[in-house]
Order: sequence, then structure tokens, then C-alpha cells
Amino acid sequence: MNAPKRDSSTAFVRMSLFLVCLVGLLIGGGSWWLVRYSEATLAERAQVAQMRLSEGLSVALIESLVVRDYGALESRLSQAMANPSMRAVAVTNQRGQVLSMVRRDGQTGQVAPVFIEKYLSPPAEKVAFVRRDLGPVSQSWSTLQAGQPLGWLYIEVTDDATDILKNLGQRTLLVAVGLAMVLLLVFAVILRKAYVVIDSNEFRLKTENSKLTDKANNDPLTGLPNRDALMVQLQQSMAQIQTAGLGSLAVCFIDLDRFKPINDEHGHVVGDKVLQSVAGRIRSVARNGDFLARIGGDEFILIVHGLENIWEVEPVLSRLLHVTTSPILAGGHSAWIGFSIGVTIYPQDASTPEALIQHADEAMYKAKRAGGGGWAMWQVDGAETEEATDAVAKS
Repeated sequence: MNAPKRDSSTAFVRMSLFLVCLVGLLIGGGSWWLVRYSEATLAERAQVAQMRLSEGLSVALIESLVVRDYGALESRLSQAMANPSMRAVAVTNQRGQVLSMVRRDGQTGQVAPVFIEKYLSPPAEKVAFVRRDLGPVSQSWSTLQAGQPLGWLYIEVTDDATDILKNLGQRTLLVAVGLAMVLLLVFAVILRKAYVVIDSNEFRLKTENSKLTDKANNDPLTGLPNRDALMVQLQQSMAQIQTAGLGSLAVCFIDLDRFKPINDEHGHVVGDKVLQSVAGRIRSVARNGDFLARIGGDEFILIVHGLENIWEVEPVLSRLLHVTTSPILAGGHSAWIGFSIGVTIYPQDASTPEALIQHADEAMYKAKRAGGGGWAMWQVDGAETEEATDAVAKS
């Protein structure tokens, strides 16, 4: 019996892998979305904070700019640098000429006026506020006006959002990986247990189904195929001959002679052992590719394949009759049995599978009427045949 395939358990493994991949994608996608959302949120907040800073500082600078008090202007700018994120702040006229500028030293952190930069490049567009992101540094330009444009306020701020996002991304990734590993571990435990249950149940069901199929198609006493399996095999063999358009097969109906007295005198236990022994002897002389079945009682059918003419079956029949020349030992008793064999050839006998078996049965009775221990061939025209072999000599 072939090992049953585990189709359901294989499908379960595929579904489990799909679910694991789906969970991984959901965690990864969720982490990516969280980082992007945080990035957008921080950028928006930095924009708002820098705009408010510009608005507040502009109000403090307008008066000094109007009266051209550049000392007070520089003092106001130095005070604004108290914010540690400020890198530079400047006031220019409308053309970008620097009126006052203060910058923080990148190494020492000290704030000092700058006199070497004479011009900056204000935005071409005439808007109230413009922000430019240059990596970790952001620049903003806002207009200074008191009824009319007076100039520009330039602010350069260190934007720590990038570092924050980087740290957030790393932490999110660690959390996502840890969560994914925990979920995958839980999945693995659950799926493993479920797989074992499904696999064992499927294997048990398929094994039981296979056994039921064997019981349905096999004779429980001899282990040979039964009538149902015989009909399937005969139909397949006939179809192969029809497809190839050449070759023949022989249907040999074998009935045991002198079997009933064995059952009557020694009981069915001995009779069953005789049938098992007979099945083994027939199998021992059958050719490779031939098909042997027990169809009931003491009746067997042997399908002989690959015949080129009808007389090629004679050596097989001779070997079958020869197995009855020695007694069968069963249950401490010695039993002599013989064979009466009826034969029909397909496609010379172009009948249905049922009719072929019926014709072989009719030929078997001809052999039995001739005294048993021989065989007879069914003729296509149904005429009586006189060509039954002589009875096998009994020792």
C-alpha cells in the first residue's frame, strides 16, 4: 500500500508561511508609516516654531530698523541667540545687503557679530515667510515692514528633527523586530501544534481510506484482487489493445476440481488454507504483467497479457495444470485438487468484459464435462470444441 499523500498538511504549511509573511509585512509597513508620519509631524512643528520665532523677533527689530539704530539692532540679535538652536541671525535690506549679523561659533558656541559677510541671498518671491531645509540646518526669511517693506530677517537654525527621526526610526525598528520575533515565535508554536494535529489526522484518515479501498478491491482470504478490481483491470487492458491496434489477451477461468469434498470432510479452515495455497501456486507460475483475481468460492481468473496469437497461452495453461500434480498440505491433511480451465481470447472474442468472463466460464464447464484436469477454448462461433487437454495424471 502506497504511503498516503499529505495534501491538507502541505496546504496548511503554505497558508502558515503566507500568514507569517503577511504579519511581517504589516509590522514593517506599520513601522515605515510611523516613521514617515513622525517625520511629517516634526517638520510641520519645526515650520510653525520657526515662523513664530521670526514673527516675535521681527516685532522687536522693527523700531531699531526704522530709526537705523544698528547698535540696538545688533543687541536685539545677540539676545535672540540665547536660543541654543540658533546658529545665525541677520537683518538685511531688501536687496540682501547685511545691516547687522550675529553668528554662533560651531566649536566654542560663543556668539559674536559678523562683519565680513556683506550680502546674503534673500528669496526672489515676495512672501512673508520662506523656509529652506538644508539637511540638519534650516534657513528662514521673513519680511520686515512698517507700512512698507524695510528688509529681511534671516534666521539659521539647527534642526534636530533629523537626529530625532533617526533615533525614532532605530527604536521603532528594534520594537518592530522584537514584536515580529515574539509573534513569529507564538505563531511557530501554535502552527507546529496545529500542523502535527492536522498531519496526523490526515495521515490516519488517508491510511484508513486506503485500507478501506484495499478491502473493497481485494479478497480478504487470499489477498488477491476481487471481482470489482478484475473488471477495472480487464477494461483497462482491453482499452490498451484497442488503442495499440495489436496484441491479444486471454481470460482464463480456473475452477478447482475435488474441492467440495475437502470442505465437507475437513472443514472450512482447511478449505481456506487450501485456497490460500492454490493462490500462491498460481501466482508462482503466472508471468510478470499477468493479472490474477479470486472472484468467489474456488473460482479464479487469470488475465494473460501480450499474446501475439491464441496458442501462446498454451505454455501458461500447461504450467497451471502442472501445479496440481503435487498434493497440498493444509491443517495436517494432504489434499489433491485439480484445475478445470476455460479460456477465451480478446479481441478475437470481441465481447464486453462481462461477456468475456461468461464465455471463459462456459469453456471451463466444457473442460469439467470432459473429466476435469484440463482446459478448453471458447470458440467465437459458439460451436462445441473437442480440444480439451487430457486430464493431468494423478500421482
